[in-house]
Amino acid sequence: MRAAASDQRRVAVVGAPGAVGSQIVELLIERGFPFSELKLFASPESAESSLEFNDQSYPIYPLSDPTDLSGFEVAFIAVPPSAASAIVRARPGPLLIDLSAAGRAPSSGIPIAAPALTSRERMIDLGHQPVIATPHPAAEVIAGIIKMLDLRSSVVCATLMLSASSRGKAEVADLISQSADLLNARLDVEDDQTQIAFNLFADEQEAELTAAISAQVEELLGYRAQLLLRVVRMPVLHGAGLSILVPAAAGAGSRDKLSAAPGILLLEDEDPAGVIDAMSQEAICVSAKIEPAGVALWCVFDNARRAALSAIWIVESAMPGNSTMIN
Repeated sequence: MRAAASDQRRVAVVGAPGAVGSQIVELLIERGFPFSELKLFASPESAESSLEFNDQSYPIYPLSDPTDLSGFEVAFIAVPPSAASAIVRARPGPLLIDLSAAGRAPSSGIPIAAPALTSRERMIDLGHQPVIATPHPAAEVIAGIIKMLDLRSSVVCATLMLSASSRGKAEVADLISQSADLLNARLDVEDDQTQIAFNLFADEQEAELTAAISAQVEELLGYRAQLLLRVVRMPVLHGAGLSILVPAAAGAGSRDKLSAAPGILLLEDEDPAGVIDAMSQEAICVSAKIEPAGVALWCVFDNARRAALSAIWIVESAMPGNSTMIN
């Protein structure tokens, strides 16, 4: 079903009302992606009827069956893994960009790709694949830092701090509700629940997520990385923070390497950026503290936007006839 050399694509976005799906739609429109049709889908029970961008309304249609996607050249799959897996298995025809793969280790049958980590030659080869997956945004950032600073033989320690939006709209709503209840002295958390408001705690799925991100980092780099990773959840609505510690050997020239890296905004002689400062930014905001013992990096980024950017880059790079708009 894929058009081999057309400048115009029929594009579908599944999960358009979600945090990542809406970012994909916004970026496709803002960047003038060459589509002849843009159709938005969601689960049949989704309450949203349309999305508004630039004073234009885009209706959202229920996706009742994967065959609903058979007439498209590209379909972005930005839904939970359980829903995405049925579409991926069906192989309905278009090039599927599977964003649900962010939380699992790479599959031998489905390649992953990311800007500045996957070569253009490799992307052209992947254009013949029915499915290409995006990595977790944190895996993309960590792999990029390891590659930029040439840390192949170094131990890298990282702590990933995820906001409520990393778990979807329901978690955002719960954080808002709990925060309001706590401030009004009426919060009542059940014994089997975790207080997420005003709390910082290890993610209950940390073991699974750290294994997935570590495997994705190695897949993107092409070799086994010496990565020690922890994942915690923070009481923030959107965005992500990442603390990375590397040994002293990486200190020499690290600022110059980071300054020259694509997609990195190195903050010089400024206070470190907060997570909120990174929202809607396409770059990863990085501050570097160089000490005799090593280098401490603080990175903040808009995780939903990073995921959407990577997904669109994959299509631009893998399908002939597209101009590259994301470096």
